[in-house]
Amino acid sequence: MNEGLRAGCLVITNMLPDEPFPKDAPVIQVDHWKVLPALMKRYARDLDALEHYRQAGLAFWRNRLSEPVIGAQVAKFLNAADRARG
Repeated sequence: MNEGLRAGCLVITNMLPDEPFPKDAPVIQVDHWKVLPALMKRYARDLDALEHYRQAGLAFWRNRLSEPVIGAQVAKFLNAADRARG
């Protein structure tokens, strides 16, 4: 998912867990992959929707998944663990 969003792709994925990390990701979630041909046909013709997903995916990656963002979250977690250790 991360690589696809970073590249500005339309990401189609299995259902995502209800966790903070993927929450509100601009992706299409499917229960069954048999719907993929219909999705591909639909979005191949809808350039406005593709552009929407491209922009939303890039923004989501930049604000939630990029190296600086993840690095800051990891540093915060590690610093809190170190303080808790005493």
